[in-house]
Order: sequence, then C-alpha cells, then structure tokens
Amino acid sequence: MPMATQDWLLFIAHYGLILVLLGAFFEGETIVVLAGILCHQGALPFEATVITASVGAFAGDQTAFHLGRRYGTNLLSRFQRLAQQADKVRPWLVSKSDWIAFGCRFVYGTRIVAPVLLGMHGYSGGRFALINMCSAMGYSSCQHRIPDWNRCRKTAGQDSAY
Repeated sequence: MPMATQDWLLFIAHYGLILVLLGAFFEGETIVVLAGILCHQGALPFEATVITASVGAFAGDQTAFHLGRRYGTNLLSRFQRLAQQADKVRPWLVSKSDWIAFGCRFVYGTRIVAPVLLGMHGYSGGRFALINMCSAMGYSSCQHRIPDWNRCRKTAGQDSAY
C-alpha cells in the first residue's frame, strides 16, 4: 500500500536531515536539489538543511581526500572509471591545485576523483580542509536556492515557463 502524503511529510520531518547528510556525503547534487525543493515547500528548515548538506559534502570530500592519500594508487588501479576521470584532471593538478580543490564539486565527474588525486599528490590536508569547507558551504547554499529562481522570475514579472 503506497504511503499517503501526510505519511511522507512525517517521514521527511523525522528523517529528512539524516537523509540530506547521507545524500550529500555519498552523492550530492540530486539530494541537495531535492532538499532545496523540500525547504521551499516548508517540509525542511532552510538553515538546518544548508548546514547539514554542507557537513555531509565536506565529510564526503574529506573522506575521498584521505582515501587518496592512503590508497590512491590502489583505488585508481581497481576502479577503471575513476582512473579515466583522473586522466582528465591530472594535467591541471600542479598548476591549479587550489582551484581544483575548490571547484571539483561544481564540475560533473570530478567530485570524487579530484580529492583522491589531491590526496595522492601530497596536497596539504589542512589547506584542502579549509578550501573544501568554503566550497561545501557555497555549494549547498546555492543548490538550495534553485527552487526559488522560478519564484524570483515571477516576482520580476517574467514568464516562468522556458
């Protein structure tokens, strides 16, 4: 028997932030955008959701960084897709490592591989943590604002359909 709307709202009210934390840790984009929609509809508190998504994204990238530092070569040899993505990021690793640390979450296909490579190549753990924290906070804040773009366009008198 499918869950009624009221049951879903109760489920989200009880477990929504935990799901956002886990989703941001493992996957990121889809879960954070869905959480933004739920914030927009009043099912999740905005500030707590942004903080939770930031913590989850930060922890996920820190985990990837430290796995890269400890097991980087083995990870790349074991996971062929990760090795292919690494080949795309490697040319910029030395000259633009700070930008890679900040921007990897905004570029499709680099969120996992970039922290692994940075960890493998001896990038400073403290520097990565600081840049990653700023990136995670900015990312989760921006993703939560996506559902409001349509409302902003309506307020400005623009047509909401594309």
